Amino acid sequence: MAKRGKTIILVIIVTAAAIFAFVEGDDGSGPAYAPYNTGEIGTSLFYDTLRRMGYPVGVGYAPLTRESDTRYAYILIQPYNPYITAEMAEDMIDWVKGGGRLVFMHNTDPTVFDRLLVETPCRYVGEYRYYDIGTGSIVTGRSQPLTNRSLLADPTNAERLHGILTLWQAERIVFPVYYHGVHPPETMFSNLPLIIRLVIIQLGIATLALLWHSGIRFGKPVPAYEETEREENEHIRALARLYTKTERNNRNDKNIDR
Repeated sequence: MAKRGKTIILVIIVTAAAIFAFVEGDDGSGPAYAPYNTGEIGTSLFYDTLRRMGYPVGVGYAPLTRESDTRYAYILIQPYNPYITAEMAEDMIDWVKGGGRLVFMHNTDPTVFDRLLVETPCRYVGEYRYYDIGTGSIVTGRSQPLTNRSLLADPTNAERLHGILTLWQAERIVFPVYYHGVHPPETMFSNLPLIIRLVIIQLGIATLALLWHSGIRFGKPVPAYEETEREENEHIRALARLYTKTERNNRNDKNIDR
């Protein structure tokens, strides 16, 4: 019986680990093109380099809309969950017109922004298209050159993008992982490294499974009291019985006196 219980616990832990790894990414290090994905198709090398150079970079869990802070620069690299539709792109363009700055990288060429801005003049910075719209700017290009694997072979595209970010001098540079399917709010737990979050979840599941298997109670057992349901005329019957008994006793006493 004990061996069976340990087997059940092991199955639960392994299953939870597999589900968590699947949600985070196929290589166990995060979704594709995410700034914390250290695999070949991640973009952690570019993100970490900017951070170590002193740039105010950070991940964001909220979508970019026309109400977003225009003091920030947003870098979207291969968004896919959700995909950027033409309607969403138009909202982002309205945000840019008010002073926002956007880097949009996608392996589909031209991107959704290039199609919407086909009549807007642009200049080229290497392979990047640079649009000035209102008081803001949009830069478009391909995502693949910014992956960890590509940057190790040729950092040219990252150097050009670094020059653009230097020119912008944004108050904060946001990598919105919202578009990689990561939608939870920013918490201390969500900012922990993947391996630590996985260990915490496994320990929690193992603890709950052990408590359930061992039958450990939290505190003393509380007895369950059942209340007896009373009849509406119960007191009348009790008085009648008492009256009958009293009358019988009185008659007996009279018989004795005689």
